[in-house]
Amino acid sequence: MAYRMPSLQNSTPILIASLLVCLFLPTTAVAATWTDLRGEHTIEADLVGVWGDEAILRKADGTRIKISLINLRSESRIQAEKLNSVLNQQRNARVAELKKIAAEADAAAPSKPAQPAPALTYTAPTPEMTPDAFLQHINNEAQKGHHFVVYYDALPPAYRADVDELFAAAVSKIDPTNWASLASTLQGFGELILTRQNWIFSHPRFIAASDTSGQKLPSGVLAFAGALNEGFKAENVALDKVRSMKLREYLAIQDTLFAPYLAELAKLNDSLPQFIVESTKQDVAILSVSQGALSQKVSFTKVEGFWVPTEYASKWQEKVTSAKAELAAKANGELLSGGLASMAVSTIDSMIAPLREARDATQFHLAMESMFSVAQPLVSSIATAAGGLTAGGGNSGYGNENGMGGYEENMGGYDGSGGYENMNSSGPGSSGPPGSSGPPTNAMEGARRASDAASRRGPPGSQ
Repeated sequence: MAYRMPSLQNSTPILIASLLVCLFLPTTAVAATWTDLRGEHTIEADLVGVWGDEAILRKADGTRIKISLINLRSESRIQAEKLNSVLNQQRNARVAELKKIAAEADAAAPSKPAQPAPALTYTAPTPEMTPDAFLQHINNEAQKGHHFVVYYDALPPAYRADVDELFAAAVSKIDPTNWASLASTLQGFGELILTRQNWIFSHPRFIAASDTSGQKLPSGVLAFAGALNEGFKAENVALDKVRSMKLREYLAIQDTLFAPYLAELAKLNDSLPQFIVESTKQDVAILSVSQGALSQKVSFTKVEGFWVPTEYASKWQEKVTSAKAELAAKANGELLSGGLASMAVSTIDSMIAPLREARDATQFHLAMESMFSVAQPLVSSIATAAGGLTAGGGNSGYGNENGMGGYEENMGGYDGSGGYENMNSSGPGSSGPPGSSGPPTNAMEGARRASDAASRRGPPGSQ
C-alpha cells in the first residue's frame, strides 16, 4: 500500500497559471513549408497557431512572424487549418490533464485510493515445535497481519475450549444497541479519514509530524483507518452473526478483513524480536526475548505440545473459573450497557461532525484547528495504536510494546490488551496498576498489566 502525501499547497492558482500558458504555447512543434499567394517566396517555419485570419509562424532562429491566410497559397492555407486543428487537440488534451490534476489536488481524497496487497497465506503453529521456533512462527504470522487467528491457534487445545466458552458467554450478554452504535462510530471514523485524507495530511500539523516521522505517520494512520472502515462495517460485526459463530470461525473472518491492513502496519516496524533458548528442563524452557535494546528472560511451560508462559500456565484455570463465574452473574444485555460506551460514541461523533460538514480543505483545516485541543489525544491514540499493531507484527505474538495480542487477547482481554507476562515490575509511565500512567514500556510489561487488570475487573466486557 503506497501512500503519497499531497505535494502541492494552495495548488489551484499555480495550475490556473499553467492552463493560461498552455493556451498560448503549442505542445509539439509542427514544421512545414509555407508559400505566398504568387508562389514567389517560401519559408520553413513551425506553426504556432491560427487566430482569426492570421497564422503565427516560428522560424528556426526563434523569430516569429504573422502572415494573413489570404496571402498564402491555397495548399498552405489548407495546411494551416489541418496543423492548427492538431495543435488545438494537443492544447485541449493538456488543459484537460491540468484540470484533472487541479481537481485531484483540491479533492478530499485521491480518486483511486491506494489499497493494501492481499495478506500472505496463513500457516498455523503446530505442536511439539521448539520454544524458539514456536515463538518465531507466531511472530512471522503476525508480521503477515494474521493477529486474529495466530494468537488463538497458539493456545493449547484445552485453553481454546475455555476461550470458546468465555466468548460464547460474553457475546450473549452484550447490549445490541450499544454494540451496533460503537461499531458504526468506529467504521465512520475510519471512513472519514480515508475520504478526507488529502485534507488531513495537508494540514501543517500533519505535515510537520510526517516530516519528523519519515512519512510513517500517514501510512500508519491510513492503514489503521482502513482496518476500522472495513472491519467494523455493519455486515461484518452484526451481533446476531457473531453469536451464531464459533470463536475460531469469527476470528477467521476478521482475519481476512484486517490482515492486509495489519501487514501494512507491520512493515513500519524497524526492529524485529530475537528468541534464544537459554536452558530447558523437562517441559520448562527459559528464553531470552530481545527487541532492539530491550532484552528479558521469560519462562515457558509446554502444555499439550504448545508453549505457554509459565506464570500464565500456573494461573490459567483460576482465571478461567473466575471469568466464567462473573460472566454467569451478568444479565443479558449488561455488557456495554454502561455509560462508557455511550460516552465514547458521543465523543467521537462530536469530534468528527465539523469535519464531515467541511466542503473544502480550508474549512476542513479550520475545523481541525478549532478542535485540535480535543482531537490531539485521539490523533496520538491512532498513532500509538498504529505503532502498537506494527510492534505486534514484529513481536512474539503473545505480547508487544503496547500489550496487544497473545493469551490475554483471547481469554482475559477482548479489549485488545494482552500478551506474555512481564517478568519484571512495571516502570514509571505504565498504564496498568493504580498509580501509573502512559503506555507499557515493553512487550512483557503490557502483557502483565493486562493480566493484572483482568484479575481485578473480571471477564472481558464486564464493565
